[in-house]
Amino acid sequence: MAKHEVLAPGSPEARALGCELRRLRQARGLAQQAVGSSFTRAYVSAVENGHIVPSLAGLILLSRQLGVTPGAVLDSAMSAAMPPNPGSPG
Repeated sequence: MAKHEVLAPGSPEARALGCELRRLRQARGLAQQAVGSSFTRAYVSAVENGHIVPSLAGLILLSRQLGVTPGAVLDSAMSAAMPPNPGSPG
């Protein structure tokens, strides 16, 4: 896979990242406007739907608003986006 395809808007990884951010936001009972105080509600919606991939700075800001690290968000999202490896235990 070419590097420009990884986390491209609309890719499975971008959708997984958006789903994880939405899950975290909803678990905290926050509105999109509350999480995206540095962004518009439309931007947060587009990220959550996988239409836009946030920059590293954007991911850091969104993660801070949710009280998690960017690494935790990425780990969870990438685990959800990756198909299981048939050769791995567990």
